[in-house]
Amino acid sequence: MGRATARGFGFVDARGPFTGHAVCDEVEWSGTSYPVGESYHPNRNGHLGYANIVETALRL
Repeated sequence: MGRATARGFGFVDARGPFTGHAVCDEVEWSGTSYPVGESYHPNRNGHLGYANIVETALRL
């Protein structure tokens, strides 16, 4: 975060909101598909989670 702000960029850490939503958690926000090595990405809930984070950051 310090490096981003030192160069005039905003930074929002998504790790907090995504905690508890990893693969195999009760409510997953990401998933895999074939081929697994190239497909780890947010699912619908994950995209909504990111959208909330980005929207909040844009309002700062």
